[in-house]
Amino acid sequence: MRKINMMVSVLALAVAAAIPTAAPAGASPGAKPLVKADKSACTHDFSGPQVCIRMSGDAMYTRVTGFWSNPPKSVKSRKTWLTSDGSRTTEVETATRAGETISHSWGRGANYEGARVCVHFKGIDRAACMDAPI
Repeated sequence: MRKINMMVSVLALAVAAAIPTAAPAGASPGAKPLVKADKSACTHDFSGPQVCIRMSGDAMYTRVTGFWSNPPKSVKSRKTWLTSDGSRTTEVETATRAGETISHSWGRGANYEGARVCVHFKGIDRAACMDAPI
């Protein structure tokens, strides 16, 4: 029985290795596969507002979430926006409180491939930034 289980495992690995990785619909032949992103970064001013950015998705269609991780309890919302390589790329949105943080997510659809993306909150002089995947 042990030998059969081992043979099934080896066969499953061989089949998985033989299946080619599919390119996204509409991708040109020979196009490089999309790189998946799931990373985050925060400001390092621990005595003041802690602003963070999280990116997830792939290089072409990245979902970005900005959050203020240590707002005073009295703050329920704050205006926020994104910049890409120093230029504002989104409208000013309202980030809202969810538990201990104030956050807003921008849906997939923007192409930030290779850009430096930053999240800004009104009244906070620091921005959390990170480089989008290529």
